[in-house]
Amino acid sequence: MKIKHLLSLLLLCIITDAYSQSTGILVLEEDMEVPAHCNYLGDVKVTDKGFKTNCGYERTMEEASRKKAKLGGNIFKIYDLAHPSAMGSTCYQVWGYAYYSDDIERTKRELHLPPDTVTHRLLPDTARYAVVYAYRKMAGEGSSKAYLLHVGDADLSWMEPYSKGKVIIEKEGPVKIWAAYDKHVEMELNIQFGKAYFIKCDSECGVAKCHPLFTVQDPNKGYYEYSLISNH
Repeated sequence: MKIKHLLSLLLLCIITDAYSQSTGILVLEEDMEVPAHCNYLGDVKVTDKGFKTNCGYERTMEEASRKKAKLGGNIFKIYDLAHPSAMGSTCYQVWGYAYYSDDIERTKRELHLPPDTVTHRLLPDTARYAVVYAYRKMAGEGSSKAYLLHVGDADLSWMEPYSKGKVIIEKEGPVKIWAAYDKHVEMELNIQFGKAYFIKCDSECGVAKCHPLFTVQDPNKGYYEYSLISNH
């Protein structure tokens, strides 16, 4: 029964990842049109100036997603994606636009994308709270040092490789997700009751210092990755 459950989650993950790329709420490929109700916020680009080393596809898209979030967007529309080349940059590079949709499920329906099927399984329709789930898969190319993840004034969990935690939020509106070691890093999440939010945690190191990284995941993909990590 457990194997069957994991296989169904894997299938759900594959379907969702084709569109969300696991790097934010919604990523639209080059051939996908942005629905008319979405508001344009600004241009976003992630390029290589010749000094990058940690610049694979996933990390590049995560950086684009963070830049999109700083503009207040929840949609990233790609208009050009450059692959690594022996004759040019060895990094992925991306150019696109940040948009905001006040109803992301409507946007998905108009694009014929898979809906959020996770939230209704985790929270009742009458919930007067939201739940923020956070997880960290592995050390990757950054530091394996643990850091304490905060959601507003609440301590969610110590995030070390292969760890996870969650916290219930009983107030709607903007809340800061933050952590610090060597460098303070934060992002803003707009909390709505009845919603489940998944934060993928990681870290990144420069020449002398490391700092936390976190990215909001599509609920379907986030739930799948969260479920693969066992509690200590």
